[in-house]
Amino acid sequence: MTSVAHLIRRRRARIKRKQRALSTRRTLGTVFAVAFTLVVLLPVGGVGAVGLSYYNRIARALPAPQSESTLTPIIGASEFYDRSGQQVIWRVEDPLGDEREWLSIDNLPPYLIQATLLREDPDFLRTARFAPYQTFQQLAYNEFQAPLGPNPTLTGRLVRNAIAPPPEVINANYRAREYILVAELHRRHTPREILEWHLNTNDYGNSAYGIDAAARVYFDKRAEDLSIAEAAMLAAVPTSPRYNPLDDETAARGRQGEVLRDLVINEVITQAEYNTATISPTPIRPTPVQLPRTAPDYASYARGQAEAILDSLGYDGTRMVAREGLKITTALDVELFRQADCLTQTHLARLNSATPPPADDCPAL
Repeated sequence: MTSVAHLIRRRRARIKRKQRALSTRRTLGTVFAVAFTLVVLLPVGGVGAVGLSYYNRIARALPAPQSESTLTPIIGASEFYDRSGQQVIWRVEDPLGDEREWLSIDNLPPYLIQATLLREDPDFLRTARFAPYQTFQQLAYNEFQAPLGPNPTLTGRLVRNAIAPPPEVINANYRAREYILVAELHRRHTPREILEWHLNTNDYGNSAYGIDAAARVYFDKRAEDLSIAEAAMLAAVPTSPRYNPLDDETAARGRQGEVLRDLVINEVITQAEYNTATISPTPIRPTPVQLPRTAPDYASYARGQAEAILDSLGYDGTRMVAREGLKITTALDVELFRQADCLTQTHLARLNSATPPPADDCPAL
């Protein structure tokens, strides 16, 4: 039979073993907590602090909607010269001159607003919101996985077009900046305010920045007075500004038809309004100052090359040429061009059995 003393010793031994196991677990727990703090929490906290600091630094650079940086003040007309640097072949002037103003979205035709949304971001007014967790995920992926693609929302287009134009080579740093500015826009402004900003700064081609400038350039009227057909044509331009009514009328009219069909399908306009808008081609009345005076094809090509060179240097070439009073010398020999053009016109006249121009008007003859 087990003695009482033996039972007491066994009990004391069990208690000591439990105390040693508890002490071991406490020690291991302390070591694990310290290691977890050093390996995980401190780096994550450090990364979070650095990320928050970076976010705040980028966000502070966001301008106000009607600030000078978003209205892009005009320094002066950019001038393209011939090879001598003496003769102006094209003055690129802002179509609104000193009359540029910020248009309230409440003063624009509803069908213009809806056409813009249908073309660029149909769910924008419903889905645009500040989403900090989603933004954090996007920035983490951009930093540790691969650079993100362009933000597909209307807000993303506003950032790229008017606030932070992309460089020639887009990297992770630019994408982080873009997504931070998108998030900050959603935090500070309502969807309607962002849409108003977008409409006032959007690129409609031919130096027409903003819907009012576009209405003046292509239709010689104010944006408030645009018809349904005119609004549909302009709403189709910003996604591909090169397909504007002056540079590619065929494409512009085809895209106009697509927008009009979207408007009637989505019940923004009635079938009768659609029929009226499509019954005849929309007249285009370009502002004369936008067209090159000499060698128009060459001048347009030179402008494109100048914009591309500026883009490659990290600038926004389109805006600089349109607004910053540049003096650009081209390789055009004006006299040689005039002789070649005269010979061409004379030859075409002869082929058409028409009377050729007098020799005095053609230096090459």
